[in-house]
Amino acid sequence: MTCQRAPVGFILLFVLGSPLFISACGDENRSFILAGASLDQGAYKKRWNGMSEDGMNYEPEIFKSVSVNTSAPNACSPTEPGPDWSGIIISAPDKIEIDVLMADKEIIPVCGYYQAEMRDMVDAPPMQIHVKNVDSGHQYKGSLLDQDESPEEPLPFPEEPIDPATLVDMLSASYFNPNVCDYVRFPLTSATYEIYVEYAGMQSNKVSVELVIN
Repeated sequence: MTCQRAPVGFILLFVLGSPLFISACGDENRSFILAGASLDQGAYKKRWNGMSEDGMNYEPEIFKSVSVNTSAPNACSPTEPGPDWSGIIISAPDKIEIDVLMADKEIIPVCGYYQAEMRDMVDAPPMQIHVKNVDSGHQYKGSLLDQDESPEEPLPFPEEPIDPATLVDMLSASYFNPNVCDYVRFPLTSATYEIYVEYAGMQSNKVSVELVIN
């Protein structure tokens, strides 16, 4: 079994498309921007034989409520450290049990928050998810790319280059909630996995997730 890239994309609005700003605030020295979007996904509530009908159980169970591949805050999102902080923080379930018959629909949610200098984001590559099988030592990674349905379609207007000098003392922040299996291909086996992300020259904390294939 292998984690496959699913058709649902993850959108980092500022980096990958036109920004949708839901709030903005600032003072005389800094400007702050928070971008947000939502892609609704169904929730599974019915349970049978101790396993939910989608074949996955989470510890803590609250991670089952996460709408993956969105940039909306949720009950599992990290707490915002404050307006002067820069970095990336993530959280993930401690343990996920997956029914082997449903393993092609696996969801490994990572809930994160970043705040970065906008000048560092201009030429930065897409956010990277790193996955390490702690038991085997094998490592994998993938990019959080917006999966455009029409990648060959030209933009209606040419994009103007951004001068990083105009972005001094400006911050951009966003939540993100990718399903790891939508972006990183790796053999899905019972093991402990170490996960972290990198973006704009920053690295997040590392989280450990135990996967149990039943």
